[in-house]
Amino acid sequence: MARFPKGYVKPTSSCPDCLAWGDFRGRLCHTCYMFSRSHETAVCTGCRRVQPLKWEYCRLCWCLARLNAKTATGMPTVSGEVMTPWLRAVRHHQLFFVGLHYRRGSALTALHHARARETSRKAPPVSCSRPSTGWRQLPLIEQVPRDYGRLAPEAADLASPWLAWAKHLAHQLAEARGWGRNIRFAVNRGLAVVLTGYVEGDVIRHSEIFTPLRALDLRVGHIITVLEEMGIFLDDSEPSFERWLAERLQGLAPGIAAEAERWTRVLRDGGPRSLPRRQGTVWLYLNRVRPALLTWSDRYDHLREVTRQDVLTHIKPFTVTTAETNLSHCVRCSRGPSDLA
Repeated sequence: MARFPKGYVKPTSSCPDCLAWGDFRGRLCHTCYMFSRSHETAVCTGCRRVQPLKWEYCRLCWCLARLNAKTATGMPTVSGEVMTPWLRAVRHHQLFFVGLHYRRGSALTALHHARARETSRKAPPVSCSRPSTGWRQLPLIEQVPRDYGRLAPEAADLASPWLAWAKHLAHQLAEARGWGRNIRFAVNRGLAVVLTGYVEGDVIRHSEIFTPLRALDLRVGHIITVLEEMGIFLDDSEPSFERWLAERLQGLAPGIAAEAERWTRVLRDGGPRSLPRRQGTVWLYLNRVRPALLTWSDRYDHLREVTRQDVLTHIKPFTVTTAETNLSHCVRCSRGPSDLA
């Protein structure tokens, strides 16, 4: 085998088998080299050249047959009897550059799957608008809370006009936001549950549907998005910050808990002399000072009773950190401007 001197760069040339022009290291381009290793050499039925053959045709004839088939049908045909008429119709060769021709496993093969998914996709729901009842009986009493946990998807009212409108809106949102097939199915299933027995004027509340939908493993957030688009949803859920704050203030003396809550809310919402902090920062600050507040709750009823010595005693084992600053700030806020002079 010929050896090239160190630093030698093979000039750009044409592959003798596929006639592709470009840069490659050996005598053949990489694809033709791999093709020749797995196919026997003989006379090609199409171009009459002595080449490695696949089903009596060389690789160059195969490339042109695939190109003609894709141009005519829009779908790449890889192999089999479908390619036979295209191989027989080859009368010339189209030259190309190395690396720009079709190879098995490229994006063309993925096109088969994309077209198959498009043909198997269900037709979109019928376009419809908000149902118009014309007249309705006004409720004599306030809307009674519904128990959606007793409803099953199998018993849903699929003929409801409200469900038809909801599916139409869900399809539009899915197309605009790229919801996948599983999300679309779960959303339509959840809408069938919550809209069964719906009457115009009713309001669907977050507290009523969250637990039943989660029990069915359905997409609560996506379903709420559709209900908000319909204008029939009321978000009565308690913010996570409120639940966290109530949990953190447990065990504190009433007077200390009230001042700690006021200080925490000022951190989150801001005040006349301070900007609002991020929620993660607020969580960190209150968690840092809570041990001291619990200790003082055993001796005091209010933060105004905490002395400077109490603060120094608590922070003595620690270095000067953010915890010290937060603790001092919490105590100073409880005393007000007049006590800080």
